Amino acid sequence: MKKKVIALAILTFNLLTFQSITNVALSQALPLNTILSDGLGAKNNDKKIYELPDPLKLVTTWWNYFSTKSGEELKQGIAQFVGRVNEQISHLPIEEQKKYQPVLSQISANLMAYETLVSKKKAVPTAAKLAIAEKYTVKQLIDLIHQERDLQGNAQRILLEISEYDKQLRNLDRQLNTNLARYLDMLSADSDRFGEGLSIILIQTDSVLIDERNKTMKDELNNINIRLDDVKTAISVAVNVISTSDDEIKQLQGAIAQSEQRVQEITAKLYREQQLVASLDSTGTKEDAAVARYRELRLLNTQVHLAAAQAQIIFYKMQLNLLQLLHDPEADNESILKNVRRYDVELEELKAKAIGRTEQNEIERIRSTELLADTSSEGEQSLFLRNIIQDRSNLIQDTAINLQRLNVLLDDSSYISKLSKEKILALSGGWRNTYYQGRLFLSDSWRFIKNSTSTALFKVGDTPVTASGLVRFVVVLFLAWWAAFWMNKLLVRIGNRNGGEKLPAYYLTGRLTYYSVIAIGFLGGLTIIGIDFTNFALVAGALAIGLGFGLQSILSNFVSGLIILFERSLKVGDFIELQERNLRGEVRAINVRATIIADNDNIEIVIPNSELINTKMLNWTLTEPHRRIRYPFKVAYGVEKELVREVVLKAVEDVPHTLKGIPGRNPSVWLNGFGEYYYEFELVVWLTARAVKRPNAVHAAYMWAIDTALRSNNIEIPVPQSELRFRENSAMAIKPYEDDEFEKSFKDDIREAQLSLYKKSD
Repeated sequence: MKKKVIALAILTFNLLTFQSITNVALSQALPLNTILSDGLGAKNNDKKIYELPDPLKLVTTWWNYFSTKSGEELKQGIAQFVGRVNEQISHLPIEEQKKYQPVLSQISANLMAYETLVSKKKAVPTAAKLAIAEKYTVKQLIDLIHQERDLQGNAQRILLEISEYDKQLRNLDRQLNTNLARYLDMLSADSDRFGEGLSIILIQTDSVLIDERNKTMKDELNNINIRLDDVKTAISVAVNVISTSDDEIKQLQGAIAQSEQRVQEITAKLYREQQLVASLDSTGTKEDAAVARYRELRLLNTQVHLAAAQAQIIFYKMQLNLLQLLHDPEADNESILKNVRRYDVELEELKAKAIGRTEQNEIERIRSTELLADTSSEGEQSLFLRNIIQDRSNLIQDTAINLQRLNVLLDDSSYISKLSKEKILALSGGWRNTYYQGRLFLSDSWRFIKNSTSTALFKVGDTPVTASGLVRFVVVLFLAWWAAFWMNKLLVRIGNRNGGEKLPAYYLTGRLTYYSVIAIGFLGGLTIIGIDFTNFALVAGALAIGLGFGLQSILSNFVSGLIILFERSLKVGDFIELQERNLRGEVRAINVRATIIADNDNIEIVIPNSELINTKMLNWTLTEPHRRIRYPFKVAYGVEKELVREVVLKAVEDVPHTLKGIPGRNPSVWLNGFGEYYYEFELVVWLTARAVKRPNAVHAAYMWAIDTALRSNNIEIPVPQSELRFRENSAMAIKPYEDDEFEKSFKDDIREAQLSLYKKSD
């Protein structure tokens, strides 16, 4: 009984496992998988008939409808599918038609592209086997090396493309699985089911096209690798069966003579170009600057031509060395090895120049593109500049081609150098082989160290500092410290031996000697690097004397100037106010000793830097150029306040000094208080950066605008008012106006009383 229960449990577990696996397999979108393509449990040779895919009733094996067809049958299947989906879309609302029609167009384009790939797909022919010759010339060997480089470059490029295709396929596969799982969870009546089905079809067709291209690239890569293996085999054979002849040696000697003549011609041309560049003025007009830059580029082009010609000579000499070595086994291997090592040094120099000139040519190419974009398309002047820029572009292209040729020659020469060294070692037996190996190792190591340490790390002024220079500097400084240490120790020991009274003097002498020797060592190390300090002692002595006799203030101002510059509490262009000097103005310059300030009357004031450091100063534009200013004004009682606000703000908007368009910084009119016979208003306005530096003129402009606005709207500006009452029987009798003289006298008395009251109120 227990065995039956266990068997039943095992059977149930297997059934559940099989069902889970089946569900997982059916929920994945893997159309190229054989399980989904042939159906579960079907044989590979069974012919299945698949239904036309329907976005509303999509199954996991829908792609087999297209993958099992070809030719006219595939075209008909694509047409039927597109027609059905198009008909389904036509029954949808207009908005959904606009949404799905582009998706269908893309699917149709993918299917047509797939049909074209299938119809034109042919087996990629395998590359023919490369025949191996019995003998190879040096030229044939170099041709094989070039083939190897080209094939390796193509293989690297194709590998990058395949990697990108694989990445795209993984992303599409992940997206397809997600969409298919969401699609299978939808009900048949779900409104989004049709769109989800179209999305699955689109992703699947994209994936198929990329997969087909990926297969093609892999086939091409396979052929390249086969061809590359053949070329490598041919090279390994060719290096051992290189043929030599007297005619070939004579041809190389003639080629060397021609190349040397070519170098002389280019050198003369280079000298003429240098003279011409030195005579041009690049600080004149745009045309002069453009011509000067063009001449400089021609000079660079000539330099690259010269380097290529020199590399060609080295390449021919390397071949000649190799042929002489192979032609005469009893040749002087020692001299040949010296020649190879000398040529290696020349190659290193040419490689360094090629790197620098490649960078310079790339900078010129970018500059030409920028100049062409900045040049206007109108006017004869712009036409001339565009022609110059076009000539520059052609010259840059020619320089790039020659740089590429130079790099090929350098690589070929390096290969011949390596092959020559191998042949020398192979032909030298016994202790000579070990001797030459040791010499080559030491020579290569020394050249590597020398090149590494001779590279400029940084510059001190115009002097480049290299790693070897730093090492020499450290060694000199260490020796100076070592000498100073023992001299100080010796003086202290002598002081202890002679008694305690003289010990301070010896100690002081020792310390002074210690610091002096280290200072001398420091200066000597800098001199070894290349920095000239021959006049440093004189300058230091003069500086010490000057500081002692009155240059303290200059030094103080100099340090204060540095503090101002680095602290940036005062910058050129700032508008400042010195309250103690009653001075307001703009900072024009911050010099070593003093700062120049110009007020609004264009009077320039020179203020020592130390005074700016020690004096309270108002910087109106320290953190931002705008400033808020308040302008008070008064209006008589009885005037409507909103009208005052409206007319004043309208007038302020017309003043060009008002800052506009910045939220939170709009002008305002505030009612700040009530006087005896007037309202106390205040205009609060933000000024532009230019207006901040003209406070008096701006104040006058706003006062003018306020007065004009109030008068134009008949708003009364208050004046002091008083009432005069006269009693009957008073000492001063008021007579009727009997004549004009009395009336005039009375009015004058009234006016004088008003003026006296107005002055008292102010």
